[in-house]
Amino acid sequence: MFHKILVPLDGSLVAENAIEIACTLARAAHGGVILLRVPTAAVLFVPMAGTTGVLWPDQSLVYSRQEARKYLAALEKTWASPDVSVRTLLHEGDVASVIVDTAAAEGVDLICMSTHGHSGFTRWMLGSTTEKILRAAQCPTLVLRSRQPPRRILVTLDGSPLAETAVAPALALARCLSAEVTLLRVVDDLHGVSRAELAPLEHLEKGSERRAAEGAALLDQAGAYLAAVEAREAVEGLTIHRHVEEGSPADVILNYAAAHASDLIAIATHGRTGLRRWVYGSITEKVLRTAHCSMLIVRPAARDLR
Repeated sequence: MFHKILVPLDGSLVAENAIEIACTLARAAHGGVILLRVPTAAVLFVPMAGTTGVLWPDQSLVYSRQEARKYLAALEKTWASPDVSVRTLLHEGDVASVIVDTAAAEGVDLICMSTHGHSGFTRWMLGSTTEKILRAAQCPTLVLRSRQPPRRILVTLDGSPLAETAVAPALALARCLSAEVTLLRVVDDLHGVSRAELAPLEHLEKGSERRAAEGAALLDQAGAYLAAVEAREAVEGLTIHRHVEEGSPADVILNYAAAHASDLIAIATHGRTGLRRWVYGSITEKVLRTAHCSMLIVRPAARDLR
């Protein structure tokens, strides 16, 4: 599924952690990896004999280009192999725009990047750069928070076809990385009734009994839904678990991931009622900012938003 993978780099060793996983995924698809470096202009101090050592923005950009070319050439030599093609690109401009535009121009199937890094992948994660990428990229984005490949993937679902767009990429990752998968269906509307409250309500008045029955039916439907999703996906050779939970979606996702040591959460940027539920600006954003594990963010195609 991931024939062409884009890895944005900021020049740090931590950012380079994404390369190994990208190569693993590309190898499984007999594809390739593109390493992208976006040099920036800044006031730099570079010790040089006979000079003040200060490079102003125009000078620093020239220096950054030279260093970036050498940096990319070394990485290409390190990672290229007969079963994985590796090529490099150097583009200038706004970092997020360059990444998104390059992904579109190259027709990549996945953007794979590691958090932290010398020039602020922490800022990329929590600031405008990553937000722009997640909002604008037409392909899935894999945001890694560990150098170890994920082994327990949590796929979050709200019962909608839009949320299900995260399933196929997550299963493809699992297959390539020999990971197990949990399909988590979060039911956030039980008419105000939680699972723990269902049994006691059976002994109350008819109205409450009806509410309890409706809540139980929703949970049963959610379980049947997960079984149907699993049945129609290509899951041969994969270990699949199914779990239904009710509550606030972001809280349920975070708590489940922490309790079950999930090391990757897969989530679509839209959900049940389009832009009004499971939007990036609420649930996905909270999960992205709070979770301690890696994330696979899938933005449904425009046709899926109609």
